This record gives sequence, structure tokens and C-alpha cells, in this order.
Amino acid sequence: MAAAVVLAAVLLAACDGAGSVQRLSGSTMGTSYDVLVEFRGPAPDTASISSLVVSELVRLNGILSTYEPESDISRFGRHDGTDPVPVDPALLDVLGPALEVSRRSGGAFDPTVAPLVDIWGFGPADVPPPDSAEVDALKPLVGYDRLVLDPVAGTLAKTDPRVRIDLSGAAKGYAAQQVALSLRDRGYESVLADVGGELRVLGSHADGRPWRVALEGPGATAPEMLGTIDLVDEAIATSGDFRNYYEYGGDLYAHIIDPRTGYPVRFRGFSVSVVHEDATMADAWATALTVLGPDDGFELAQREGLTALFAWRGPGGVEMRATSAMEGRVTPVE
Repeated sequence: MAAAVVLAAVLLAACDGAGSVQRLSGSTMGTSYDVLVEFRGPAPDTASISSLVVSELVRLNGILSTYEPESDISRFGRHDGTDPVPVDPALLDVLGPALEVSRRSGGAFDPTVAPLVDIWGFGPADVPPPDSAEVDALKPLVGYDRLVLDPVAGTLAKTDPRVRIDLSGAAKGYAAQQVALSLRDRGYESVLADVGGELRVLGSHADGRPWRVALEGPGATAPEMLGTIDLVDEAIATSGDFRNYYEYGGDLYAHIIDPRTGYPVRFRGFSVSVVHEDATMADAWATALTVLGPDDGFELAQREGLTALFAWRGPGGVEMRATSAMEGRVTPVE
């Protein structure tokens, strides 16, 4: 994994008789998914809902997965040229907002990070950590300006044949978004779609109450619930280092690459949760802000007007800091 996705999304309030909930769970994209569909009246056809969710996730995995040799991302990576190549519209759909976050974050998030992800052993192959010369040799291949999108023609090009893409920091958010929107197209107006902890909700509960989910972050010594947040027609994503990290050279590092340096982010016991109307943007921003850290990341989030919560292990316990747009939205654990 290129990033540790660490939002624990749970349904905290039952429907209290206002409606019924159909829950679907399973595995996808190397992680799990959880979809809740609320409805009034007679129960819908569970098989048709399940088929829709599963088929959408299988379709997206076949486009966006670096673990699938014939996915669009994998085939683009093998393309030995700089001429535009046709790709599935879904790849362009997720790359658009991903590259926007890349530009606005100064490259703290970058879809072309794949060569570095692989050399650090965070990709499909299990390899030993690289030396500095290997990292330096790959850095010229990483940069969001190495990609050229043409949504009208439906093509994607790269400025160097060796450029490859990894969208682990945005694909799960995009998948949650597409699952939710697919269900809306079928007439379901109250949905919670969670893919690997990246979450998109449609509407609210049948009785008008918002969806309430729990935010997980770094505890004093282990992950813990930081509080709850209510969502209506919004997405939320959390990125951080407190769940997935490893030791290298006597130091702890997260399974998140800083595209600007070529090295993993040092462990800080840190997380960022971002609320956005678009789950792809929430996912990508959470990754970028994690790379930037609690100071630079917070400053950027404030300038961008992002709805974000930063949490880290401080000397006296867990500390939290909310951007102006997030103020008052999180209910702390009592």
C-alpha cells in the first residue's frame, strides 16, 4: 500500500423505525468495503443491490489497480512511448482531481509516485529498501507535470516513457464515490459507501438525521476513536501513519512516500481527516496533508479553506487541531 487509510467509518445511530438498512460488505482493492443502503417501505432486491456494488468495484479495480497486469494503469505504465493512448474514462476522472491536489499541494501528493512506491516495497513486489543512489535515479520520473490528460479525446500521455502511475492515495475515495452515485442512479437516496475507510454518503437518514460516523486516529499508545462527525451529501477520508509503518535504519517510517524527497514519511503518530463534497478530493487531500505534516499541512489546509482535522501524539496525550471550516463539526469522545 502507498498510504495507510485509517478512517474507521461505522453507523452509530440506528434508524429508530424511520427506515430499514441493507448492509453489504466484502473485499476489494486489497482492502474491505462496507455499503449501507437505507430505504422506506418494502425491502429492495438485495441481490440486485449487491450485484451493482460488486460489479462497480470489480470494474474500477480492473482500471485503477497496480496489482492487475491488464488494468489501464498497468498498461499505461508499460507503454513505451510519449504519444497519447486511449484509457478508460474512469482513469481520467480520478486523475483530474488528483492532479489538481498535486498542483495545489506543491507535489505533496503525486500520481506519478509509482516508481518510488515500488522501490520501497510498498507496491506489488516485496523488495528490500533502496539506497540513496537508487532513489535519486528515480526522482526525475516523478512529477505531476509528467502527465498530459485530454478528457475530450479520452487519452493520457507522459513526457517520459518510464513514467508510471500509482493512485492508491485517491482510488479508494473515487471507488466509494462511484458506488454511491451508482446507487443513486438506481433511485436510492440514502447511502453510505465505505471503501478502505474512505467514505461517501448520499443524503441523510429517512427521518432527516445526518449519517454519523466515527473518526479514528492516533491514541496515546494505540489507535483510538477521536470523536464523531455528522455528514450529509459529503465525503470524508483519513490518512496517517499510526497504523501502517515500519523500521528502517533505526527509525520509523510510514507507508506513505513523500514524492518531493523520494523517501517515506517519518513516523509521527499523526493523522488528517478531510471532509469534502467529492470523495476523490477528500482522499487525495488527506494524503497530501499527511505528507506535509501538522504545521505545513495545517497552514495549507487553512489557505485552501479545507474542512480538516489534524491529530497527533503529543507529550501529554493526543492533541487535535481543526481548520476554521471544521470548527464545531467533530464531537469529541467523552
